[in-house]
Amino acid sequence: MTDTSVEQEGGLAERTFGRLSLALAALHALGGLLLYEPTLFSGGDNAGYMILGEALRSGEGYRDLYLPGSPLHAKYPPGLPLILAALGWVGGVQLFKLAMLAFTSSAIWLTAHVGRRLVGPVPALVAAGLLALNPTLLEYGHYVLSEAPFVFFVLLSLWAATRAEGAGTAIALAAAVGAFATRTAGLTVLLALPLAWALRREVARAATGAAVALGTMVAWALYQGWAAPTQASYLQELRLIDPYNPDLGAVGAGGLVARAAGNLWAYASRVVPEALLGPEAGSGLASAFGIAIALLALLGWAARARRGLGPPEAFTLLYVGLIAVWPDVWTDRRFLLPVAPLLILYAVASLAALPERV
Repeated sequence: MTDTSVEQEGGLAERTFGRLSLALAALHALGGLLLYEPTLFSGGDNAGYMILGEALRSGEGYRDLYLPGSPLHAKYPPGLPLILAALGWVGGVQLFKLAMLAFTSSAIWLTAHVGRRLVGPVPALVAAGLLALNPTLLEYGHYVLSEAPFVFFVLLSLWAATRAEGAGTAIALAAAVGAFATRTAGLTVLLALPLAWALRREVARAATGAAVALGTMVAWALYQGWAAPTQASYLQELRLIDPYNPDLGAVGAGGLVARAAGNLWAYASRVVPEALLGPEAGSGLASAFGIAIALLALLGWAARARRGLGPPEAFTLLYVGLIAVWPDVWTDRRFLLPVAPLLILYAVASLAALPERV
């Protein structure tokens, strides 16, 4: 389906759509400012990111300055620290927090424009509107953590990947590298692009995407092996029963299947309602709501996948698969956030199509 046909079916002019998507992004920014919390997140990770950013800005290298001997850091990719290092030349904590809000506000605009190609303009605007007021995105929009830039880079990559070859391919791959440089889980979008292009027999794009993905992952793995040869990577921790207690050992194939089933149920019945309604959502009605949304999203994804597995569908499959098999101590709404825009888009599209199907 071309962009023109989507707009004609939705009865919404491109210029009007563009203005409404900007208005929704501005609505999210306004909500973020009204709920703005100037203090730092108490979890501690933001301090680690800011120290790494300061080390880069001061010329010390990618080092944990707060540890004895200031060793090289090799666990978090350097994407967010590089952003903070650049911003650190201009301002401090408050600028960092406003930058996170800028990332999430941009994600609203990108959600609308990715959705316009996936599900049509009207469902895309509805989904972007729901995301603009989403309590989880508003919350993480002022934490100095990797969630905000990661969501932005993922959506930017998927938006560019739905455009024509050339500049669209280059932007999609650059943003995918940015996603991986922000969080290791970005390997899902790095792999989704060449996978989708290969299935569509776009040989040149697929080969280019595969080369970029392989080069990026190998470069990071070589750096980790050089900087911290004894430190376990996230991929190694994925098989552990509890990454915070390695002595418990790793799970086998059967354990991974059981973990995936348990995690998927936890996400549908608990994490989805918490992510959409707020962390206080915990009633049986909220669980039913979460399961209904998950089923609608699955139907919407399947409807798209039957037409061909595009980059958004491939990313959704790989990312949901990743969070399903990793340790259940990481089952949390912050890890659902990167795929939440697509799940909302698929669910809204599925809901909009129900009357016709009935």
